[in-house]
Amino acid sequence: MLINFCHPALKPKVSCSCLSNEEHDVTNLVSSDARERARGFLAYVVVRPPVRVELQFACHINVGRVALWPQVGSQKSTGLEIFSQHDEGGAEERLGSVELQSGEQGVVFHQAGSLGVSAPLGFVRRAFGARPAQLRRVKGLVVRIFRTRSSVPALGRVEVWGWIHDGTPPLARSSLLRRWASRDPVPGPATSCGPPSRERPPQTAAPVPEDFLDCVTCEVMALPMILPCGKAVDKSTLERHALCEAAWGRPPGDPFTGIPFTKDAHPVPAAALKARIDRFLVEHADEAEVRRAPRTVGQARGGAAPRSEEPRAGKRGAAEGGEAPGKRPRAGRPEDDDDEARLDSALKAALSGLPSFVGRAAPESPAAPGCGACAGGTELFTLPCRHLLCRACLARRSATGDLACRACGRAFARGDPCRHHT
Repeated sequence: MLINFCHPALKPKVSCSCLSNEEHDVTNLVSSDARERARGFLAYVVVRPPVRVELQFACHINVGRVALWPQVGSQKSTGLEIFSQHDEGGAEERLGSVELQSGEQGVVFHQAGSLGVSAPLGFVRRAFGARPAQLRRVKGLVVRIFRTRSSVPALGRVEVWGWIHDGTPPLARSSLLRRWASRDPVPGPATSCGPPSRERPPQTAAPVPEDFLDCVTCEVMALPMILPCGKAVDKSTLERHALCEAAWGRPPGDPFTGIPFTKDAHPVPAAALKARIDRFLVEHADEAEVRRAPRTVGQARGGAAPRSEEPRAGKRGAAEGGEAPGKRPRAGRPEDDDDEARLDSALKAALSGLPSFVGRAAPESPAAPGCGACAGGTELFTLPCRHLLCRACLARRSATGDLACRACGRAFARGDPCRHHT
């Protein structure tokens, strides 16, 4: 029985020779979370080939075929090479390599002479360039990315199909078979290259168009922006990039070219692309993958309070019926009161986080400063204690020799008062 040993139910291990991009860690390839698996693996933005991705299986296997999806959004790896390891950390033996051309979406490596090898649409088939002994008793597989198409190294998905090696202990064999039999279906970006199964539901979900995806995060854009280099990214991605640049003392710039934005070269909203994305999200709102995408139109079903079916009366009708203008007549039924209360609570919850521009009290103007002795005066002087005296009071005190503040009693010299300016 053919088994996909990269399935999360069989708990394979994966590691990488370089840093991963944010939210595109190499562990996404074998993650049990469907959203993480859909993101795939992307190397850090400054990493260049070659990059090694190492897979370690739960037991020794006999390899039948290997399928590689080398694309994540607009990032694509075009040069791929695979090696086998018979022991963890042991010597590596080359199994095959491929250089993908334009229009080729991936590759399926298979045993020489195999008939009826299934492959997703747009995939190429390559026979293993290795002896049959090199495909037996394999403990690990290494995928080496040695070329990309003007992008960072990427790997969207990996499948390694084969059989459990005959030397596996019976207890471990039965445990693996039970886990494989009770596995959950793993949805992927394309049809699997494994054997046909009646248990697999048909893929009816519409794929998200590639130009709807952020060129950096490979997620559906909520507010697409066109960069000076011509690529489209989400506004939130630009904001995060600007914060990272500011942490290093650099001005906001293009994430792809590094050129700072200017008055003539800066991101602009993509209104036409935004309209297409919104229409796609509304038309496919019932699909699971689309429902999780960020959006600025539509709302989750069942989240809003039910609307009352009772028609609203205008000002004229309310005045004729004796009701106060602007108020809706109530039928007096308990369920109508409940609907009204739910509407009021939903409205308050929706408006609670928004700024209010009505009902605010005008700020009180500060009282004009005055003399601390006569509470008047136009020419004021500041004492060392910060109290004020007018010119007339200061002259009288200077003449009598009473040089002390009336408010706090602190003494001051004749040269201490300074002119107070308002």
